[in-house]
Amino acid sequence: MSKLVRSLFLSAAFIAAGAHAQTPAGDYHQHVFSMEAIKLAGPQTSLQPLDAKGVVALLDEAGIRKATLLSLAYMFGNSDIQLDDPAHVARLREVFAAANAAKLTIVVHMRASVSRGRPYGGRQATIFIEQLLPAAPDVTVQVAHFAGTGPGYEDPPSREAMAVFAAAMARHDPRTRNLWLDVASIVDRGIKPELAKLVVDTIRQVGTDKVLYGTDSAQGGNLRPRASWEAFRRLPLTEAEFAQIARNVPPYWR
Repeated sequence: MSKLVRSLFLSAAFIAAGAHAQTPAGDYHQHVFSMEAIKLAGPQTSLQPLDAKGVVALLDEAGIRKATLLSLAYMFGNSDIQLDDPAHVARLREVFAAANAAKLTIVVHMRASVSRGRPYGGRQATIFIEQLLPAAPDVTVQVAHFAGTGPGYEDPPSREAMAVFAAAMARHDPRTRNLWLDVASIVDRGIKPELAKLVVDTIRQVGTDKVLYGTDSAQGGNLRPRASWEAFRRLPLTEAEFAQIARNVPPYWR
């Protein structure tokens, strides 16, 4: 092979890898909003109707062919689960065990209630790993928003909880074997450099093969899928790392 041909071949390979990284295999955290759901959210809500057709149009614009559509059942007042309460943990273990028996994927919005000032951080993540994950050892458990809420990653308790998950996954704790983390809405255009570095360090600690791209709800100031992926692409990750995250497909899609 001549030097010119080899150079052209390598250039084409790099271009192809970059193009592949530009479009995630899926958006693993999306929502639709009916008028009925918006009414339940209360008169002060800024939510607007968004049906499946509208979400598909946004995904098409971003070049994303599939999405995981999540229920909004969790949003009404939130469930106010408190992992410091043994009764709550016992009930959740029953739910996790039932999901495991039915071979159902579990997607968890971990962040305890902010408005009610519920405790949240490393202790709650530890309880989750030690007491809840063992109740669902055979199914995928996806923790949303990198254990926070989004948009952004400014919440210290969420970062503390995520640090516990990341450390457990880095040491290959067997209880985290089926644990995945989605990054829905934690990276926006204005993310501070120190937070961008923290997100990257945490992604690497978790392992890029266990990180799922997600957009979250296309409402208000939240970025839409195309803009959200563009913002995520500004993180100081390598092209190979972006490519890995872009092509990740969770077990429940296989």
